[in-house]
Amino acid sequence: MNPYEYTFYRLYKQMHLSYEEDESAWYACILYGTPLMFNASNVYWIFTGIFVVPDYRKSLTVMISTFSTAVGFNLFYFLYKKRFKTIELKYINETKTHKIIGIICVIFYVLLSILLAIIA
Repeated sequence: MNPYEYTFYRLYKQMHLSYEEDESAWYACILYGTPLMFNASNVYWIFTGIFVVPDYRKSLTVMISTFSTAVGFNLFYFLYKKRFKTIELKYINETKTHKIIGIICVIFYVLLSILLAIIA
C-alpha cells in the first residue's frame, strides 16, 4: 500500500460525499497540499533555525511556494490521465477494519503535521 496514494484516496472519498467526482479530486489535491506544506516548512524552519535567526517574511514565502508546489504536484500526479480513478479502484474493496484504521491514520497525520507547525 502506497501511503501517499492512500492518504489522497481517503481525502478524495471524504470530498466525494459533498462534491462530484472531478471536483472532489481537485479539492482533495488542494487539501492534501496543506499538510505537505506544513511538513516542508517545518524542515525549512529546523534547518534555518539551527544556523540563523528566522525571518518570518521569508518563512511565509517558503510556505506559499511549498504549498503551490505541493498542490501543483498533486494536481499533476492524481489528475493526469485520471489516475485518481485507478487509485479508487485499488482501494475500493478494503475491509471495514482497514477503512477505520486508514481514517484514523490520515486524521493523525494531518493533526500531527499542523501541531508540529505550531510548535516549530
